[in-house]
Amino acid sequence: MRGEDAFARLIAPVTPEEFFAEYWGKKHLHISRNDAGYHHDVLTFDDVDAYLARNDLRYPYIRLVKEGRELPLNNYGRDRVFGENVFQGNLDQDALFREYADGATMCMQLQHLAMPTLGAFTRELEGYFGYRTQSTIFLTPGNSQGFTQHFDSHDFFTMGVSGEKTWRIYAERAEYPLPRTEVLDSEVDISDALNSEFRVKAGDTLYVPRGVYHDARSESGTSMQISLGVFPYYWCDVLHTLIDELADKHARLRMAVAPTRHIPAATLEADFREMLALISDRADITGVLNGLQRAAASKRVKDGTHRLRDLEALEALGPDDLLVARDVEAEIRQDADRLLVVFYDKQIAMPGFVRSELDAILAGSPFSASSLPGGLDTRSRMALVRKLLSEGLLTLASPSPVRPD
Repeated sequence: MRGEDAFARLIAPVTPEEFFAEYWGKKHLHISRNDAGYHHDVLTFDDVDAYLARNDLRYPYIRLVKEGRELPLNNYGRDRVFGENVFQGNLDQDALFREYADGATMCMQLQHLAMPTLGAFTRELEGYFGYRTQSTIFLTPGNSQGFTQHFDSHDFFTMGVSGEKTWRIYAERAEYPLPRTEVLDSEVDISDALNSEFRVKAGDTLYVPRGVYHDARSESGTSMQISLGVFPYYWCDVLHTLIDELADKHARLRMAVAPTRHIPAATLEADFREMLALISDRADITGVLNGLQRAAASKRVKDGTHRLRDLEALEALGPDDLLVARDVEAEIRQDADRLLVVFYDKQIAMPGFVRSELDAILAGSPFSASSLPGGLDTRSRMALVRKLLSEGLLTLASPSPVRPD
């Protein structure tokens, strides 16, 4: 499932066109489904149950919240000493489940880094949006509440996995808050006027824009829901980046502002207008946006599936073994007489004469070294694909060619 298909399924039957025209950044959307297993290809209750059986769970990947406040770590966390090493924030399973049974919500952060199917889904959404996306699993016992009234400084999608929660969307709203303006539950003081109240059940999807005050409470049984937070860049980010880049090139923007008590206000105003004109005339908005997109791509969740298998296969890899490019946003850039293959936070330098081979590799279809176009001999083709396989851009598309000893 590619990013476009993943997002379309997340919000079906609403179309992406309808979503961005009617809801994105504007108002919440609750999609009710009579299909409790709708999201089970992404995550199941059993997946989380198995994860919680591990003995290496640590804070803050899991933290406990109850009625709007985070519980102290010493209620359920311990340090462990192994030789000269101290492992901090280890979770005590008995204490963790004791607090959970007493009404605390497990806020399980960045779980796309730990759970393969959730990680794959998160990567697909990141590829679709072009923004950093991260997941949090909320596991709440019956008749309990983790966070009270609050707003988030990012848009998010909630996916019901099991059980249900009553969500309340309040009429009051913070207008397009930035991360620095996010408030803690304990600081919220708003009216109780509701916009809407509804139940998010297993299989449902809920979208909530940033700045919308909300809270949620579980019903009689345990509730498990995934929150997928989307972290875009904003116009203020574009302007900050643009001015920083222009200041490196134009001394006028680096000049000190004269002491205002000695300069007429009209002169200062004229100087400022001159600065705005310089920025407007020299602004490369497309370049800045491309740079921000590349920066966001460098921070995306990496696909590490079968990396060990792929590395073990390097030596025995043959010219007819099938490979395929991973589903990542890769770009080929010209840099003088060489090429740069850019993906995630990597730049791999390649000679300029391998362009046709790289284009075929990044087309997305399975291929073998022997099937690549271009004029490279077999040895050079094998060197190329081995390099890209070892860097994680390629993966084996067929069973491992590792030969038995």
